[in-house]
Amino acid sequence: MHRTQLDISKRDKADMHVFGTNIKYVLPFFEIGFTGVYNVFNMMFNSPFKPYSLFYPRGKQFVSTGIDYKWRWRRMLFCGETAVDWQGGVASLHLLRFSPIPDYQVVLSHRYYNKKYSAWLAGSFSEGGLVRGESGYYLAVEAVPFRRWKVFVSADWFHFPWLRYGVDRPSGGFESMAQLTFSPDKRWSMFLRYQFKNKEKNCLLHSGEVIETVRHKLRYQFSYEPDASVSLRTLFDYVVYNAQHAPKSRGEMLSQQFVYRFQQLPFQLAVHFSLFNTDDYNTRLTTYERGMLYTFSFPSFYGKGMRASLLMNYSFNKKLTVLLKLAQTVYKETILAGMRPRQTTADCQIRWKF
Repeated sequence: MHRTQLDISKRDKADMHVFGTNIKYVLPFFEIGFTGVYNVFNMMFNSPFKPYSLFYPRGKQFVSTGIDYKWRWRRMLFCGETAVDWQGGVASLHLLRFSPIPDYQVVLSHRYYNKKYSAWLAGSFSEGGLVRGESGYYLAVEAVPFRRWKVFVSADWFHFPWLRYGVDRPSGGFESMAQLTFSPDKRWSMFLRYQFKNKEKNCLLHSGEVIETVRHKLRYQFSYEPDASVSLRTLFDYVVYNAQHAPKSRGEMLSQQFVYRFQQLPFQLAVHFSLFNTDDYNTRLTTYERGMLYTFSFPSFYGKGMRASLLMNYSFNKKLTVLLKLAQTVYKETILAGMRPRQTTADCQIRWKF
């Protein structure tokens, strides 16, 4: 999306070419692989020289290599990957999964992404959204203590060793989640989820001060599929956000999704509707919407308003499929200067299999 004339002037200016390879050796209980990626731009890439972006990638050519490994033994699995970029920056992610008894599983993960590490198109588990300048531990336990009941609990400790956008010092935080799921049969299920996050950020009222923020989020979801042609899903989200030197803010959202698959026609219809009411951006809420093939749609909303979308999927034959999505968001009040109170989008996708 190009918001200003400056954004439009930068359109179609940079081209990137990617070359890579992956070699893997596999045994019944062990496997190891090597990956190499070379990225080249048609122009110099220069990140702004600001304190938080001091270690951002700069240049025209970028190279990264890595090895991945996996080892299985009885009820235990160990896997990981370690990568090095052209500057010597290191990134690694390791995971240990253990199932002491049936229906019980424990997962422990450690990640370390050096602040100097940079790899275009890299993706990995992280709190900050980047594979750079972060370390942390993740622990999760999943159990089925009773028939039809499932319990999931997780905790994530993370640390940022360098400045980040919106945080003018090294920072860290903690996030945890607990979810209880009840599935009496294959037709319907429900879950209740609670999330807690403690994170540091700059104080907007006192320049130079970094404060702690706390976010509580509760979600209830009910799913029902009476037969193969119909599926219904209802969600309710509630969030409370608290920061030092500021009053608490709250938000809630109610969402309903309906999917119908025609039995006599190769046609599928998905309808999504949401009502949201939040105090500010910190209490924004996210929901899942069905979208185009091979894509994920998780729009987030804040303020007061509603969201509706319609997705149609028709397969003319085994080779040709056409998708059309219409969506509209209506705000009861303006949340940003220049923002339209009614936003409508239309997407179309045609897939042809050779």
